[in-house]
Amino acid sequence: MIKIKVSKTMSNLDAAPLGKFENYIIRMNDYVRYLVGIELNSYVKLLQKDGKELTLLVKRNLPQDKGNYGYVTQRTFDKINLLEQIEKVSRITIGCDPEFVILNANNEFVMANSILRYRDKIGSDGNLGELRPDPSDNPLTVLMNLKRLILGAHEMLNGYKLLAKSAHLEGKKIYSVGFHLHYGVPEGLRRKPYPLIRQILKHISKAMDYFIAIPCMIPERGEDSYRRLYTSYGQCTDFKFNNRLTLEYRVPGGYYLRSPMLSLGLLSLGVVVFGDILMKIKETTKFENLTNIDLRKKLIDIYEIPWHIDTVLKEDKVDIAMSYLDDIQIKVENMLGYDRLKDNIINFFKYITSGYYYINEVIINNWEDRSGYKIHKG
Repeated sequence: MIKIKVSKTMSNLDAAPLGKFENYIIRMNDYVRYLVGIELNSYVKLLQKDGKELTLLVKRNLPQDKGNYGYVTQRTFDKINLLEQIEKVSRITIGCDPEFVILNANNEFVMANSILRYRDKIGSDGNLGELRPDPSDNPLTVLMNLKRLILGAHEMLNGYKLLAKSAHLEGKKIYSVGFHLHYGVPEGLRRKPYPLIRQILKHISKAMDYFIAIPCMIPERGEDSYRRLYTSYGQCTDFKFNNRLTLEYRVPGGYYLRSPMLSLGLLSLGVVVFGDILMKIKETTKFENLTNIDLRKKLIDIYEIPWHIDTVLKEDKVDIAMSYLDDIQIKVENMLGYDRLKDNIINFFKYITSGYYYINEVIINNWEDRSGYKIHKG
């Protein structure tokens, strides 16, 4: 069993090579990785003291950290059960960082950065609150991590209302609220030149728009639709490539923090779609000679995706989006990994197609119990 130590360099997030992402990393030298049969840039799982799983990315040890150990941040070290073996992860890692709106007791908008710190798990992203659950290869584990943060935020911000919505109108200003999804990018893509991998991830995100963004827009009525209609935030193919480690898909809105079923459905749908797209690319290219391939056209041809997805998201009415749902569901059912997560995805699409949608924006009402699950005909 590998002995795990705290790296002071990793723990200093302001100076560490990957900043806050060091909390999701375990660093080892070549010899240690050889002993346990773990490759660089793969993922491992450790059991936490509370019995939950923690997924970490394997990176090379820093020069300051000598010896045959696994090095982690102080925060990570305090969480893990040191008697457990490291387990290799073979599936895609998924994470999320949904944003939320904060109101005071008088229903006045509160700037999140005035009461929350930027780097915290229950933190701020400018004017909005943001939850940063630990990632996993299992959407249900991410959901449980997210629920703990939601309950913690409710306790910590007692006296405030925390709202799940995709847009918030304050006077003439529209605050765009996102539910961003994070996926571990396989090493075969990560080692490509940066301009090339950004282009590849752009095409992957474009394909994801059809299977994720179109269904997600349907329940977002009224003010929630302002994000896609009137702002430049969260539009088609909106993504980031974070520290050459993860794809952050930024199109879904904060509406999907409104209930556990919606969050779990989105997480499950996202990881199935992303995994299937990666498999299709790998099958046809082996991640080689990608500069000579029109990947956008290839993905559109493989999945028979319409070219005008961006115009669909800018439609005030959702009729066109609704017309694609049968096709989307049939194609998702045939994707890699669907069977493992099909119950979550089926429930998600049942909600999307039902026409009856949650109107209670107060997050705790729908996560603490079922009393807040009020609906209205969309």
